[in-house]
Amino acid sequence: MTYTLTRQNIAELLVPSKQSAGNPLQADIELIWPARLAQGCNRMVQLRPGLQVWFESLTAQNNLQLQATYEISDPFTFLFVLAGDFRSTLSHIQVKHAFSPKAGKSLLGYGGTGQGTVRYFANQAVQMVQIVVEPWLLHQFVEHNLVQLPLALQQILQGESEKSYARLDATTPPMQMALHQPWQCPCQGPTRQIYLESKAIELIALKLDQLTETQQSRLPKALKPRDIDRIYHAREILLSDLENPPSLMALAKAVGLNDYKLKQGFRHVFSNTVFGCLRDHRMEQARQMLQNSNLSVSEIAYEVGFSNRSHFAAAFKHKFGVNPKAYLTHNRQRRSQ
Repeated sequence: MTYTLTRQNIAELLVPSKQSAGNPLQADIELIWPARLAQGCNRMVQLRPGLQVWFESLTAQNNLQLQATYEISDPFTFLFVLAGDFRSTLSHIQVKHAFSPKAGKSLLGYGGTGQGTVRYFANQAVQMVQIVVEPWLLHQFVEHNLVQLPLALQQILQGESEKSYARLDATTPPMQMALHQPWQCPCQGPTRQIYLESKAIELIALKLDQLTETQQSRLPKALKPRDIDRIYHAREILLSDLENPPSLMALAKAVGLNDYKLKQGFRHVFSNTVFGCLRDHRMEQARQMLQNSNLSVSEIAYEVGFSNRSHFAAAFKHKFGVNPKAYLTHNRQRRSQ
């Protein structure tokens, strides 16, 4: 027999332990699996806004299947398997990632706008650490070194792709060392949270470093000085009219480069895509207007080139981790004091 659960079912089935039930801050929560489904628990520690770590231990009574539908605002998962194995898939339209995480493996996964399935096997003890990172926070961690990451991951972090992403590799010895310690954390109280956050960020860095190893050889050769001048000029043209920016082909023609060299040049010089630069500039202009002007959110969205307020709100939250309306309200209250 196989039990199939959705994310909503899981949230309803898992119950807080007595210790977690009495924790009003909900920063450290232990959730117990129902005995009829599995033995074990999931322990979540909220480290900072946008960053959580989950310690999971699970032995399914029967085959257990978990299903999820993802949105682009859902977080990235850095998963490190300490014991056992299971099966997982991520699907986006006609693209399907299938992988089998097991002890000694680590995974970076992102659902995009796809579907996900995880299958646990009866009587198979699984133990893992999951670090859950919101897209806006991961972008802040790597924004100055985006060009070193795989292109598919760059596009997701820049908001240019809604596809799922999955990369399964061996857990390296430095990862193994960092993983062993959070399970036996020597600290208590507030220092425990600081300790776990440092370990979580260390593991994120080690996993991302693993992804850059093959990417380094793909960077373009050093550009000629005149090409760099043209790329800087292209950015000036691009940012001169936020409401009606030129197309990629028109921009390349205006500065005397082909579109491929222009795209690669932007990645090399600015560690960003052409329209990633445009979007980041729009967001920074919008942030300054929300902070200092008396315009409404809709007016500011239009000023920086968005015709749809909801698209603007999603892009602003992706970049800064806060809704523009909340940011506007906070700053107007601050100015009125």
